Amino acid sequence: MVGRFFGAIMFSEIKNKAKKYALVVSVLILALVSGAFVTADGYTFETWNFSAGQIFMIVALVNFLIMQIGRGKAARTLAVFALMAAALALITTFTTGEVALWTVISIGLFNSIMFPNIFSLGVKDLDGEEMASASGIINSFVVGGAVIPPLMGAIADATSYTWAFVVPAVCYLYIFFYAVKGHAIRTE
Repeated sequence: MVGRFFGAIMFSEIKNKAKKYALVVSVLILALVSGAFVTADGYTFETWNFSAGQIFMIVALVNFLIMQIGRGKAARTLAVFALMAAALALITTFTTGEVALWTVISIGLFNSIMFPNIFSLGVKDLDGEEMASASGIINSFVVGGAVIPPLMGAIADATSYTWAFVVPAVCYLYIFFYAVKGHAIRTE
């Protein structure tokens, strides 16, 4: 959700930079609090893990800074995020411990704006009937969520769970292709 909030802020029509950055700071505080709460040892405030919350807040800040490379453009932001997610999946594959933990968590932040941008690029410049058909086709491709996890599981069973992260890395590289070139391919 932190990544989605950042995406909403970046792709919004808010012109006032002070207001935009105030919202960014609010989301960073949300990242700190949610990171501390989720990693707590219990249900009381005293058990919250603020060191993990700080790490999550820093990861969220890096996500926001990398989002600036996209300059609010859907294709560019999608390409950058797809490359980052692929890199994080590969880092997860070839590392262990805390590094692998935080890279796999960070992938979620880079997933945050992917579907809305994929969708908007896919239906760009379509009229009413074409848009309805394209929308249905795009939404049916969500089936990847039912296919990719079993494939990752099969690879994890055959090798190790870390090698399974090569599968989403390849998927993210395809999303990168789509962002850079694939979305512009139209058939008549």
